[in-house]
Amino acid sequence: MTAVTLEIYNLLIKAGIDAKSARPLAEEILTRSEAKEFLATRSDLQNMHVELKGLENRLIVWMVGLHISVAGLYLAAGFIG
Repeated sequence: MTAVTLEIYNLLIKAGIDAKSARPLAEEILTRSEAKEFLATRSDLQNMHVELKGLENRLIVWMVGLHISVAGLYLAAGFIG
């Protein structure tokens, strides 16, 4: 157990939770430093939204280009055959 987990464990024991139940609970609770490392912040989500919007725009350009290319191939095939 880390120092923070041990502290949480002791708080759970003082709150009346038995030791057998308190240990797994204490190990599963995220500390603030762990939360900062693992959880996304509002700015993280905003940055991801901007990146996805840019990706969406590039995908649309590629799809339009692909459709124009396929239409050109159909027209060329019609003129040849």
